[in-house]
Amino acid sequence: MKSILCFGDSNTYGYIAGGLGRYSFDVRWPGRLERLLGPGWRVVEEGLCGRTTVFREPARPGGAGIDYISPCVASHRPLDFVVLMLGTNDCKAEFHASAKEITAGLRRIVNVVEAETSGAAKILIISPAYLGEGVCGGSDFGFDAR
Repeated sequence: MKSILCFGDSNTYGYIAGGLGRYSFDVRWPGRLERLLGPGWRVVEEGLCGRTTVFREPARPGGAGIDYISPCVASHRPLDFVVLMLGTNDCKAEFHASAKEITAGLRRIVNVVEAETSGAAKILIISPAYLGEGVCGGSDFGFDAR
């Protein structure tokens, strides 16, 4: 059986915008991926709302991906693929992070995945989602116009 770890933020978690809960597994993208791949594939879903690459928020303990990626990969080995979908929350105003800093954080996570899998897992990075109109000013989001 082939294994894929999907490690990301609320987009991987399946958060329904507006605080309406979570989509069911068959609607979330990791569940759809598993269904499309069919028998012989196992998709491990590791999404967490608010997860960043390396930035820590006091209000969200455990939310920095760098703090959890090593035990996460170790607990799901062997892995054939790791899909990383992070960076959106790194754009929060409180972090003042540039694209270069966000990329460096993601690189650190990639380095951990490579070390934990001895380079055996192929890694796919999915770019952060476009932050469209209406994201600024939300009670929990922390994004500004920048």
